[in-house]
Amino acid sequence: MNLKENLIVKNKLLIYIATLLLVLIVVRVYLYGWVTDDAFITFRSVLNFINGDGLVYNIGERVQSYTHPLWFLILSVFAFFDTNLYFLSITLGVLFTTLMLLYLKKLFQVTSSVSALIVAFILLFNSDIFLQFSTSGLENSLTNFLLVSTFYYFFVHYENINKGEAFNIFIIAIMIGLLLTNRLDQLFIMSPLIVYLFLKNYKFLLIGMLPLVSWHVFSLIYYGFLFPNTKYAKIGARSLSENLESGFSYFVDSLQADFLFFIFLFLVLSVSIYKLIKSFSTLENRQFILLVTTGIVLQIIYVIMFTGGDFMRGRFFISILIMSLVLFAFLNIKVKLIGLTILGITSFLSYNVGFHENFVYKTHGLENERNFYKSHLALNLNPYNNYTQHPWGVNGQTLNIQEQATIIGMNGQWGYWISRTKLIDLVGLTDAYIARTPVIDNKRTGHFKHQIPEEYFIIQNNKNVKIEWKNKKDEELYKNLNIVISGPIFSKERLNAQIYIWKNYGI
Repeated sequence: MNLKENLIVKNKLLIYIATLLLVLIVVRVYLYGWVTDDAFITFRSVLNFINGDGLVYNIGERVQSYTHPLWFLILSVFAFFDTNLYFLSITLGVLFTTLMLLYLKKLFQVTSSVSALIVAFILLFNSDIFLQFSTSGLENSLTNFLLVSTFYYFFVHYENINKGEAFNIFIIAIMIGLLLTNRLDQLFIMSPLIVYLFLKNYKFLLIGMLPLVSWHVFSLIYYGFLFPNTKYAKIGARSLSENLESGFSYFVDSLQADFLFFIFLFLVLSVSIYKLIKSFSTLENRQFILLVTTGIVLQIIYVIMFTGGDFMRGRFFISILIMSLVLFAFLNIKVKLIGLTILGITSFLSYNVGFHENFVYKTHGLENERNFYKSHLALNLNPYNNYTQHPWGVNGQTLNIQEQATIIGMNGQWGYWISRTKLIDLVGLTDAYIARTPVIDNKRTGHFKHQIPEEYFIIQNNKNVKIEWKNKKDEELYKNLNIVISGPIFSKERLNAQIYIWKNYGI
């Protein structure tokens, strides 16, 4: 057997190993299957939509309670066929994760080597935060699939795109538009690619972004605002220094949970930046490396500096970790070198430093979500239609709500089971009025406590009551906002109310 035949046999063996790892990752994702409490916010909106009550959380109030319109619409399509949303969300998570892995496999095969792909799959197989949020009922699996498939398409059709060829730019723009419709905060990681495409053929880029533009036009008309209600409940409640402190804590906590992947991210970024500085003009795949590296850095800055992280451990870093694998494919780093480095650092931290025991950085209100909910909401613990045994779900089902116009309580499972009754959400995620009231406690990222006027609660329990507000500004906010979210969509009065809210509280 000559050298060429040896290489073919070796490559086939590596492909078999990579395929086996892919199957094992999918199996492990399925076994990790679960649904987080926040997913039930979307589920309630889906049920209201398919029952003819609109794309709303509280019936009669046009408020966008979900942050992932594309994921919401996909769930809604299946829900029209009376599909169980709990199992549907897990199934879709497994499906989109499988598709992402297949595209990642194709990307490595055309850019790098199968050996590097095996390293990537081993990292995914051992990544707890990747496995957790590949299901969970949230949109992460769809985001990951759209990220990888977009850059695969970009690489495969690079020559035509670089020439400004309209069709391929249009297709990749649609893919970016779908990604941003699924999760708008991926704009930072995609912004370098968007700028590149704009310079090549801005007309077809803009045409291809129609899914994103269409959604925001609809949102502005239907809801009265450009962004999800969660944006108004969260953004602006902290100073930059407070966000930095919280974001750093979130980063360190995520690092603790998945330090192997974060070490990999650090190494890949370091090699990439070094190569870009030292040998950009002769660097193979330099265009892709520059775009992906810049996107990753921008997304890290966004997560740490501007959002302050999240309350779900590691969730906001998943797309960054996935893109580090895409960058790895473009870099052609020697697998043995990076593999040995990762193993060496890992061994040192685990056995000599006692990483998990000694290097602990606590963040206020941050949770390992799956560990918290898996006793009641993990797939392998729940027979069909028996996922409501979590105490919050039980309370929601058994609550006597016949004579109550509104209930003050929690979103998620609790609110899901009282879907026909208005829920007053004290952190403002699903309540447009509370989202715009002053924040009095911003310690727990994503769940800020608000200063809510007493008059608001009185009116919600009795819409016909006549009441004198202590603060006229609070009253003006309520009156105008009520017109925007509950009045006729097309009216001069609503437009004037929208302008008042936009001017004083943002569009």
